[in-house]
Amino acid sequence: MNLLQRGILFFIIIFGFGLRHYVSDASQLRPWDERFHALVAKDIWKSPLKPMLYKNPVLEYDYRYWDQNHVWLHKPPLTLWIIGTSLEIFGNHPTAVRIPSLIFSTLSILLLFFLSRKIMSVNASLFTVLIFSHYPHGILLASGLSPTDHVDTLFAFFILLGVFLGIEWKEDLSPKRTIFLGFILALAYLTKSLPSLVLIPVWYLMFSKTLLPTRRVITAFVTLLAMALILVLPWDIYTKTHFPLEAANESEYNWRHLFEPIEGHGKPWSYFLASLIKNFGWIWILAFPIAHFLIWRKGIKNYLWLISWIWIPLLVFSISTTKMEGYIFISIPGFCILFGIILDWILSNKNKRLGLILGSIFIVLSLLRPSLALSKLTNKKNSRDRSIAWPKEYSELKGESEFVVFNEKNYLEAMFFFGGTFYKFLPNRDQLDKARSTGIPVYIRQPKGQEPDSLKGAIWIP
Repeated sequence: MNLLQRGILFFIIIFGFGLRHYVSDASQLRPWDERFHALVAKDIWKSPLKPMLYKNPVLEYDYRYWDQNHVWLHKPPLTLWIIGTSLEIFGNHPTAVRIPSLIFSTLSILLLFFLSRKIMSVNASLFTVLIFSHYPHGILLASGLSPTDHVDTLFAFFILLGVFLGIEWKEDLSPKRTIFLGFILALAYLTKSLPSLVLIPVWYLMFSKTLLPTRRVITAFVTLLAMALILVLPWDIYTKTHFPLEAANESEYNWRHLFEPIEGHGKPWSYFLASLIKNFGWIWILAFPIAHFLIWRKGIKNYLWLISWIWIPLLVFSISTTKMEGYIFISIPGFCILFGIILDWILSNKNKRLGLILGSIFIVLSLLRPSLALSKLTNKKNSRDRSIAWPKEYSELKGESEFVVFNEKNYLEAMFFFGGTFYKFLPNRDQLDKARSTGIPVYIRQPKGQEPDSLKGAIWIP
């Protein structure tokens, strides 16, 4: 790399970080999954083996509903541990919730450059990471503005790290390296469980096309899988032993995504194709088959790992009944590599001037849609950032060890900022008496209109 190319790479990384930081800048938690992740992570290090949404549920709850549970196993623990560490270091603020995603998302840009350099020129690699740094939905995930937010951001990083290390070490699979690959697989599994297994066929297609003996490849896989199991099984066994109802329910709930439209996320088979067009633009329709043709010309056997990285998540999640845009984010670096492969082919034209002209046109067309989408991120950011006027009484209650507040619509955010136990509904008399029987101070956020007669004598917060 020359000095100019290093400067361009540095600019892309800083620009990518700046975009994510700008969209992440908000004083309140975002209204999607981020609220749940932040609340569970807030006190995770006080009980790292017992993730909790409602730390002290004074009313009965149904363990089958992840949005009102006590023990919260809806997501594997690693993202929660990482966010919890950030909150311990930087304080109980929404910015601290997003710092890990800002770091890992930015590191992914650099990591993708190193991976791209294994199969294409410096200029094509720079273009690959430029596309990735602009990818609109990736910015939304890192900033907490899209469901699955920080979980999918960290998950995509670990998958990308696994792919890069596989390429880097495929010719020399020493025991230490295979153990470390198993460690990466375990990190990915503890971030988003079963989808992490995409690394296994990707690695196999890398290693099996080298000059390594078959026995060496098999030994490497046995070693890395053993390492992954050693790290993953303790958490799996622990949750099934200590929280059997919640663990069984979450396992069954995850499998239902394949066959049922969970929580209104039932989408047609073409949903992810439309998502790719929305984020990359219509040029993706042209670039996708061209890149596959170029891969076939180069020797498809050497690129089967890339094809599997792209196609396995795309096909599996397209077949699944429940679909969310973040599900295929683990493959987006691979899609960006396809754009780089095309530019690398264009720039290799013997007519340098023609190659430069066509390459410039391709770059502009490829960046057009992501760049236009970035302008809309500001509107999306502003529309989803809320200014919540908290009652002054909440700040006074914050000093109490335990308290209960009913009828707070921003109940998750309230528990994050002030502690205590908040419910979003107005209680009936039985629920109010049940809460009072615990001996914990009980309050009700004053509803609009007349107070219900059944709640006469309650302590109201205006």
